[in-house]
Amino acid sequence: MTEQSTNNVSVTLEPAVQVRGKDVTVTLTGKFPEQITCGHINLVVKCGFTTVAQRTASLTRCGEGESYVATTSFPTQRNASAGKHTGYLSLCDSKGREITSERFSFYLA
Repeated sequence: MTEQSTNNVSVTLEPAVQVRGKDVTVTLTGKFPEQITCGHINLVVKCGFTTVAQRTASLTRCGEGESYVATTSFPTQRNASAGKHTGYLSLCDSKGREITSERFSFYLA
């Protein structure tokens, strides 16, 4: 499933159908709006108000207008409730300044 945001960032989830107890891979794709000092991508996945996964991945190419692809995976809990859940991705430079962010939703079967 791919969601396209208004700021030309897309979020892709694999597999297409997320199943409780299995890993979900999230890919954030877009272009840097400005030159930044290389940093990292943060992934926070919440079910309701509870954080169920938090991951960080490094960025290596950081020029203005340059494309980026950041991918990370997180496990879903076997006892997680079925239905809609939300996640939040933020892209930060090496100083921790947020460059862009994206919310996404997924459904656990």
